[in-house]
Amino acid sequence: MPWSGERSGQRSAQVRGFELAWEFSIELTLRSHHPSTERVMPQSDKQKIRSRLRSYERKLEKEKKEHGYYNDGAGKRYQIGPHYMLLGDNDGALAAFEWFEKEFPDDVGEPGHLLCWSLALHRAGNEIGAARKLLPEISSIDR
Repeated sequence: MPWSGERSGQRSAQVRGFELAWEFSIELTLRSHHPSTERVMPQSDKQKIRSRLRSYERKLEKEKKEHGYYNDGAGKRYQIGPHYMLLGDNDGALAAFEWFEKEFPDDVGEPGHLLCWSLALHRAGNEIGAARKLLPEISSIDR
C-alpha cells in the first residue's frame, strides 16, 4: 500500500525515517524480550531509579497542590514515563503517559519522552497509537 505523498514509487525521506525508527524500536523490543540478550539491572540501580521517580512524582504533586498548576520548568513531567520503562513497568509507564496527556493536553512533549511513549504503546499491542506518537517526532527531524 503506497504511503500518502508518494510520487513515482519513491518514498519521501520523512516516510523512510519513520520506517527506520519503527524498525529500530521493534528491534529494541525484541532484544529486550529475548532471553540471551536480557540484562539484569542491579537492585541498587532499580532502587535509585525508583527513588528518582518517586521524587519527581512528589514534586509535581506538591506544585499542583501549592499553586493549582504545574510549574515544571525542569521538565520532570517528561521523566516519569521513561523511568517506569527503565524499571520494566510498561503498565506504570502507560499510566504515566495517560496522566501526562490528561494534565498537559497542549504539551507536545520532547523527543525521548515521545519515543518511550511510542515504545510503551507498541509493547502493549497498540500499533496505531505507537505510530501516532512516533510520526510527529520523525517528521520534525532536520534534513
